[in-house]
Amino acid sequence: MCPTALWLVSRTPWSHAQCSEPFYKAAVHDAIAQDSEADREEKRKMMEMLQRFEEGADISLDEDDGGLADALDGVDLDDIDTNELFHLLPPGHRDAFLAALRNPDSSAAKELMEAAMAEGLGEEGEVDSDEPPPPSVLPWWEGISGESEDGEPCAAEPSPVSEPKPRPPPGSQEVRNELVDLAPFLKEGSVVRYESLSAAYGSVWDSIASQSDHPPPPRYLAQLLETTTKLLTPPITVDPPRVALVLGDCQQVLDKLGKRKVAFYDSALGQVERAEWAKLSGEVSREAEKIKAELEKGTQEKEGRPMLEVKEERRHDPMSGAKIELLD
Repeated sequence: MCPTALWLVSRTPWSHAQCSEPFYKAAVHDAIAQDSEADREEKRKMMEMLQRFEEGADISLDEDDGGLADALDGVDLDDIDTNELFHLLPPGHRDAFLAALRNPDSSAAKELMEAAMAEGLGEEGEVDSDEPPPPSVLPWWEGISGESEDGEPCAAEPSPVSEPKPRPPPGSQEVRNELVDLAPFLKEGSVVRYESLSAAYGSVWDSIASQSDHPPPPRYLAQLLETTTKLLTPPITVDPPRVALVLGDCQQVLDKLGKRKVAFYDSALGQVERAEWAKLSGEVSREAEKIKAELEKGTQEKEGRPMLEVKEERRHDPMSGAKIELLD
């Protein structure tokens, strides 16, 4: 039941004293007379059917008219729920009201709307509503596009001239080259795959060491692994680990092929369960603690700084593995 339509019944002036048989008869007669698609013979048959229906329903309508006043006696129509009001109406009144709703072009439905509009307007024809009036000045994204009233362009409006294509940030080529060196599987045609955690971070560490004449101390590797642990630790919420944000940053500086590869890996990471993320994060954390424990022994001051040696193990298949050893 539509609450708005039911509200119309409760607010119309004839809904209390004039909801009676004469009104329904007149409404149905008008609906039949205004039906342009029905010919004269069809209208005559409908009138005869209506007359037979009225003769058989005189008693029930009389009972309904008397019951309406009793049902609405003492009811505050301004506070009552529309569903409760509808169920208080006698069956005859409910059927007639529903019939008016089903035929919005009938005279009964038009009278409902006219009565509701009349009560919804004030003395000066203004709508009686508690809603604040719309602002006189709208923001530029809601206003009419084009120049302002005085013919001068508004500074707040976007320029109609097409904006140039976005340019890559300065130094993005250098970042792209370094990123591909650290992650060779992003290169075109690359089939590099790491079989273990140590092979993965060992390859990255070897690439970092090869770019400098003086290899960085192992404590930097421990710091990198601790940072990686935070990126891989799954949050309590349903959001993916923060490593997904790193992939998003990498995608901004890669070429077209690299973007597709990163998108593939990002989609694959979305299928990893939280337990797997926690397991991987724990492994990285243990590797970092192992390196820190070796450094705390002080062997680097007595016997020289320990170095990480990456031993490549080439196989017949296109994949490659790597093994990391911490040498004293």
